[in-house]
Formats: sequence, structure tokens, C-alpha cells
Amino acid sequence: MSNSQHEINITEASQLTANYRNTYPDKPIAEYFSRDAFEALLANPAITGIRIYKGLDEQGVEHSVMVGAIQNGSSDEDDLNLIMELSKMCPPYCSSENPINS
Repeated sequence: MSNSQHEINITEASQLTANYRNTYPDKPIAEYFSRDAFEALLANPAITGIRIYKGLDEQGVEHSVMVGAIQNGSSDEDDLNLIMELSKMCPPYCSSENPINS
């Protein structure tokens, strides 16, 4: 899979994130995962991408749960030995103001 299949421009990204913020003004607007989290998931040569599931904790806060995915996009049980969450939520851990978050 080529990276270009997922790229969008800043105008599209700004509109998508503004739509979300306007629809859900009280929800976190982003999550931060370290490079190490992505590299750990992609360290297995059979893994060709990352699937991001939506989760909900006991307080109703949404979380992203990341697992490695193989070529066809599936995540079989063997790929679920390493799962990432524990992200830094924004707010309070936000980047400086930019077109995607303001």
C-alpha cells in the first residue's frame, strides 16, 4: 500500500477536524502516540500497516487502540500480541495552535 493513498491537503484536514470540533465540542480533539509506539508495531516485517480501533473508557472518553495489520488490512490473533493505547490526550497535551487544531 502506498502512502499517497492516505494523503490529504491542509484544507481538507482543517475542514475534517473543524467538523469534529464543532460536532463534539466537549471531546478530546487529538491523541499523541510516540514514534516508538508506531515503530514497535511495525517492527514485524509481516505487518504492513496499523489498524486504529475506537475505544471508550468507563468515563465515556474515547481512545484509539492501535494494532498491527497485515497486507490485506486484517488483524489476526497473532498480530494482537502487541497493542498500543496509553496516548496523551489533547487537551491537555496539545500542540501549538495550527490550522488542524484551531
